[in-house]
Amino acid sequence: MSATLTIPDLIATSEKTVFLTMANSYKIRQALGYLDAANHSAVIDAVAWCLSICKSDKRIDEYIANHSELSTLTVEQKTAVKKLNFDKFGHLSIRAMQRIIPYLQAGKRYDEACHLAGFADNRMGYKTKYLTGSAVDEVMANITSPVVKRAVNQSVRVINAIIKRYGSPQFVALELGRELARDYQERRKIEKQQIANAENNQAVAEKLQKEFGVLQPRGVDILKYKLYEEQAGKCLYSGKPLVLYQVLHDPTYAQIDHILPFSRSMDDSFNNKALVYASENQNKGNRTPYEYFGSDTQRWVAFTQQVAFLRNPKKRANLLKENFGEEQSKEWIARNLHDTQYLSRVLLNLCQDHLLLAPSKKYKTKGQVRSVNG
Repeated sequence: MSATLTIPDLIATSEKTVFLTMANSYKIRQALGYLDAANHSAVIDAVAWCLSICKSDKRIDEYIANHSELSTLTVEQKTAVKKLNFDKFGHLSIRAMQRIIPYLQAGKRYDEACHLAGFADNRMGYKTKYLTGSAVDEVMANITSPVVKRAVNQSVRVINAIIKRYGSPQFVALELGRELARDYQERRKIEKQQIANAENNQAVAEKLQKEFGVLQPRGVDILKYKLYEEQAGKCLYSGKPLVLYQVLHDPTYAQIDHILPFSRSMDDSFNNKALVYASENQNKGNRTPYEYFGSDTQRWVAFTQQVAFLRNPKKRANLLKENFGEEQSKEWIARNLHDTQYLSRVLLNLCQDHLLLAPSKKYKTKGQVRSVNG
């Protein structure tokens, strides 16, 4: 028979419950040598933001040099800060927390503090059919990246237009594309290019069926054909000719390689892909072309000559890139992932916290809004 907990026991247990820790804030204070946070909050906030958006020592130095809050940091403090790494964004902006926290310190509940600060506490159920209102405006105002702000604004318009036409959804799955972060003219240009690509892909698929016996052409088959045509039918690394029929029917004959290794660049674009002999791909491994055979002067010169014919300047630049060390890799990865991750987080929070969805028997409330990798 279990013993009944007394009120003092319940209070003691509750007092031990950890709801939130400020571990990263503490790490920053340790790095800076600050014992208290109250008198250095602006510096701590600036360092946290810097570490979240700058992914190399060079970028961190540039950020510090251009922000007055960090101008007093010593060399030792800068060195200590660079050893930290933050890559996630919180639920509330700094400005929102600065408005809410004083009410919490005064003893108000979170929902009361939010209302007094001019926000609706979304956990208490204050949601609207459309993504509009002061809370949404506040989120938009606190987005510092122009690219992300433009993308979020466009996304909100699309979501509201869908709801206006079809009604409130029961389930929202967010799949993000980089095109949302572009302006109208750029998106129109991309849209036209996508239509042209779709038509070209269809034509290639029909050709593969009729002329090369590929009964059901897949995306990888179409990509191999396009790369084969772009490369004038040659392996881009060895310069030797490829037999197209074998390329399409023998997966061990030729493969598609990421010119700058995907794990080091996170670049999966057409400009970073080459059709090469499988043996060349295996020998190159997780290296750039320059790292693969740049130490052989004769072969490197021959390689630079054999890729000079490519009309695609971005691909040619990737093929001939000589400096792609750890710092360059970090910058590429940060550039390819950061805006998308930030955008994903903002949109996910907006929909979860502010969007009133239709009731669903299939999806629980917490599972009605999800993000998926695009």
